[in-house]
Amino acid sequence: MKNTRGSCALALYFLSDGKPSDSGPRLGKTNMTSSQRQLRRDAGLVRTCADGAQDITNSISSRMGELAARFGRRLAVGTIGFAAPSEEFDVLQSLTRYGAAYECQASFHKPALTARAYTRPLFG
Repeated sequence: MKNTRGSCALALYFLSDGKPSDSGPRLGKTNMTSSQRQLRRDAGLVRTCADGAQDITNSISSRMGELAARFGRRLAVGTIGFAAPSEEFDVLQSLTRYGAAYECQASFHKPALTARAYTRPLFG
């Protein structure tokens, strides 16, 4: 953030193996019924794991938006997701969208996870 020279190109690269697998704090079991839990959710008193994941995505994307707005075309954003085809890369794709929205060079890549996908003949 200290570099204010317009001639300096900047790059950010993010690598991920998919959805975060870190678990948050565990709460003990409650004696609430499913309808009581639903009433608490509807009232905004309980947040689901999906709510927490969306908050994280929004927070990270917002920060990317701040950086992209500041540096614009000077900034290149590369995101690479490497995991099984079933994994989700919502956060990386969001980072890419936010970068592109401010005219950064932004790209998302999901390479194949096989050596065969990268073999090319050396002589043609």
